Amino acid sequence: MIRQYCHLKMLKRFGHRHDHDGIAATKPGACAVLCPCPQPDLNLPDDWEDAAPEQKAVNSERLTKGLAATGVVGVDCAWHNMKRALRVGDLQKSERYLNVNFIFFIALGDTELIQILVLYDIACQWSTNLWKHMKIYSSRFHKDYEGHMYFMFLVPKFHLPAHIMACQSLYSFNLNPLVGQTDGEGIEHGWSHINPVALSTREMGPGHQRDTLDNHFGDWNWKKTCGMVWEKKRDMSKKAADNPYIKHYTEAAVRKSLAEEDAKQLRQGQAYALHDTILASQLITMGLDLEEKQCQLAVDTQLLGQHATVRQKTRLQTSANTLHRKISA
Repeated sequence: MIRQYCHLKMLKRFGHRHDHDGIAATKPGACAVLCPCPQPDLNLPDDWEDAAPEQKAVNSERLTKGLAATGVVGVDCAWHNMKRALRVGDLQKSERYLNVNFIFFIALGDTELIQILVLYDIACQWSTNLWKHMKIYSSRFHKDYEGHMYFMFLVPKFHLPAHIMACQSLYSFNLNPLVGQTDGEGIEHGWSHINPVALSTREMGPGHQRDTLDNHFGDWNWKKTCGMVWEKKRDMSKKAADNPYIKHYTEAAVRKSLAEEDAKQLRQGQAYALHDTILASQLITMGLDLEEKQCQLAVDTQLLGQHATVRQKTRLQTSANTLHRKISA
């Protein structure tokens, strides 16, 4: 009963419940919440292939004994962190290339995109013979990787430091174009949401397991979509304001400004001096220096700890005495 309810609810949400051709006419993947990435014939202009290189869209990818499936492998949008339709498949034993390759070529489908960024933890090894493996599949999965389609394989930033230096150079986001500040770890974020479901799905039959994963992945994509709409509205409602964390003036720039002000007042005969060699602005800069030293002394005192050595205590006391003399001078 629960499965029937969830299935009918899904069909209703996507407008297939009362389809004139019946529920059976629903195509595979038609009930998936789509990622808002640029997609031909959906949200791209007709002349998108003729756009400037910097405007072209790029796509992205990423207790078992007696079980028919030990896990799943999926393809996510690295930009929006959403599951792609028909892009999740079962694993029978670890992440074998056989499973990963099949899901990858399914993910490419009949895409018309010409620049595709593929992210995988072991892209350096996996991509080496990928196109050779492609030939064992049906011709409908074959891609013109040496022609008009361009593929770039990279390793996500968190996983890259575990690779050898050669991989860190060739498969780094920081050393390749067209990737911006993407980290490539988007697919990892979703596992914390879906992993607890494994405690239930490992006891289910194939159909029940897939229905359950469909519901959870659909919920994940829908919440992501709603979240993006909310963020967009909130951004549009904000008034333009300066970022308070950006320092528009450095300390050196302030000191220079004060010195220039002193020079102007000296030329006009209006300079205020407490001493023949000290102007008012110099007192301000001296005060800033003393304040900085006070803050540093407070930090050093806090970090001293209960088991400080005699030398450390002596150094701290000497600094305190010097600061006290400067303030009292």
